[in-house]
Amino acid sequence: MGVNDQMVSNTIAISAGHHPGDSGAKYGIYTEYGEMIKWQALVIEYLSEYDIHVVIVPSRTLNEKIKYINDLSPIYAIELHLNGNIPNASGCETLYYPGSERGYLLGSYLQDAQVSSCGLRDRGIKERDDLGFLKYTNCPAVITETEFISNYSTVASIRDCACKAIAEGIYKAYEDGV
Repeated sequence: MGVNDQMVSNTIAISAGHHPGDSGAKYGIYTEYGEMIKWQALVIEYLSEYDIHVVIVPSRTLNEKIKYINDLSPIYAIELHLNGNIPNASGCETLYYPGSERGYLLGSYLQDAQVSSCGLRDRGIKERDDLGFLKYTNCPAVITETEFISNYSTVASIRDCACKAIAEGIYKAYEDGV
């Protein structure tokens, strides 16, 4: 029986933002997608310490990712991103769909964990009604925008800390019944 054929009550879907055909934000030779694939692997590695069933969302188009997630029926979906190439901008923000109380709460856990663990500037938890990942997934979903790709040296230096914080935030939200 494949993972899509079973409903696991503690399944969490982790997606790397963008895909090979749409690499997202760029800074020099670095792409958002290239970095987020690394982060996805680290978050999943850290989550392996907990009794949570984690599923990697395949790197496909947004509509294909949403269909995959909705067919899976996880308790949450998290997509990992970096903000764009904006000189002198910095900080972490987490996005959720307006009216999604569980999305807001999950976002709060992830935002708080990243800011407190990694010393990131807190750009807040923000409602976004224009992002398909948030709007069309059937489960609570959040998008983390951990830093700006234009601060690539910071992005690289916080990778391990941020991924561990994201995993810890997911686990705490799960343990608290969010």
